[in-house]
Amino acid sequence: MWFREPSKSLSRREKISNRFETSMKTVMTDFGSQNPRFWKAIKAASNAVLKTKEPNRPAITMIVVSPGSEQTANCLVKHLGNSIHRAYQSSAPTIVFSQPENSTPEESKLLLDERLESAFAAGIRVGWIQRLEQLHGEAAMMLHSYCDNEFANYKDAHLYFTVHVPESMAEEDEVEAFLAAQWSSLAIDQFSALWSRISNNMVFVQPENDTSLCQK
Repeated sequence: MWFREPSKSLSRREKISNRFETSMKTVMTDFGSQNPRFWKAIKAASNAVLKTKEPNRPAITMIVVSPGSEQTANCLVKHLGNSIHRAYQSSAPTIVFSQPENSTPEESKLLLDERLESAFAAGIRVGWIQRLEQLHGEAAMMLHSYCDNEFANYKDAHLYFTVHVPESMAEEDEVEAFLAAQWSSLAIDQFSALWSRISNNMVFVQPENDTSLCQK
């Protein structure tokens, strides 16, 4: 007589990861113009947090947006955020922040810190900093406390930075030079320390022809 071995029950983390993979299959199909390296980087950053009970650092992804790719990038980040929240079976929104008009560096820094801190403390998993290049350099320095691999308070968070560049770019050093110029108020060592924390997972988005993606 043959006995079937009892099926192994999945851990909570495995279930979360499986739900993310299922959701991402749809996203990858919808955004078919993105290359395999793009998806590998996106999923690697997210899974490092999703699959680990006590992650070492938050999932940080910088999305470089060339002219003509703005709508695709905005829609894509919304879908990525939704996929992560679905993985956790959460209906929470993605917290979105952009540089307020006419704000001083100190005001911008305080607003960004308050927005991220209150959102992550409330259990929101995903943050999106729109147009990172428009942040005051001093405000961007505050991201140290959210991106650091040792001292970040919310290591189960997922942060996306969209960087809109003035011309088509495909190399990380081009993006680094662009942001260094945007944040020229920072000392070289300040910029280098910040750059090392926000740029370790960089992808370059390609435009999609389907203009209805944001309605899905």
